[in-house]
Amino acid sequence: MSEKIESFRDLNVYKLAVELQQEIFVLTKRFPKEELYSLTD
Repeated sequence: MSEKIESFRDLNVYKLAVELQQEIFVLTKRFPKEELYSLTD
């Protein structure tokens, strides 16, 4: 039986978006400082 959704945090798409956000954060930390404000915003 499927899980009951009580919050947007229960949605698979939300969980995937949070994972993607974390991956992007880790990747952009390696960007050169001159790219900090133009690409990571």
